[in-house]
Amino acid sequence: MKKLNLFVLLFSLVKSEELTCLSNCEEIHAQPHGLIQTKSCARISSDICQVQLITYYQGETFPKYFNYTFGLVSSDDNELNSIKLHQLVNFTRFHFILNANLEETILIAEIYCTDSNSCQLDAIKPLIKKYSQQINPFYRIQSLIHSKISPTDLFCFDSNDQSCSSFKNPVCIWNSVNDIRKCSSNFDVHVHYVLTFSFPHETTFERSQELIQCNRNYCATEENLIQLETIVKQSLSDRFQIQNLAHKQTNSYVFVYSTLFLGFLYYTKH
Repeated sequence: MKKLNLFVLLFSLVKSEELTCLSNCEEIHAQPHGLIQTKSCARISSDICQVQLITYYQGETFPKYFNYTFGLVSSDDNELNSIKLHQLVNFTRFHFILNANLEETILIAEIYCTDSNSCQLDAIKPLIKKYSQQINPFYRIQSLIHSKISPTDLFCFDSNDQSCSSFKNPVCIWNSVNDIRKCSSNFDVHVHYVLTFSFPHETTFERSQELIQCNRNYCATEENLIQLETIVKQSLSDRFQIQNLAHKQTNSYVFVYSTLFLGFLYYTKH
């Protein structure tokens, strides 16, 4: 933790000049393993560089293509000012969008970086490599959310709930933003997650939004949603796993030091 605080301090002292960022590029449609093209891009001065990467999968294949655009991702001044205020090196907003009927998955990464002139390229290269090497994430999730024919008696959340038998083509709906849990009638089965990552880690930037429409029994139980989110995070970025390990390590340190401190108090009183 001391190393991280020292890094943030040094970064804030050194970072006084604006960066040279790629911008105003044509939207680049690339095949997996292709070179990242930047010839059409302008170079501008800015204190935050931005890039958006879109990865498209359909069917049991590796990605069909990537789209990436250097330049303006967000015009939200409050968000940009918050990134500067908290001196973030990287802030990424991930979207995971899945349409089960089409066996289609779209991964979107909206990246803001402040550490170097080449940070946009440095940020998307590992993502392109990761996405190129994984097949369509739909096939890891399919058994959790999708049945080709909806059960006549579809149970969504737990065995104590009433079934959705009153609906034709029933689906379960879970919307974390509005805390909506209900049955409905629809042919579509889809998933939309919005997750964020920041470095250095800031809890004020944590976001987790889920919209899930599924048609397997108990597809919206707490246990199933945890499995689903784990696969979504694994599909989007290895950084979530690293972040979770860091949290567990920190919690372990807190437990050990707390135990030692309580032991010390007990010893001094006796």
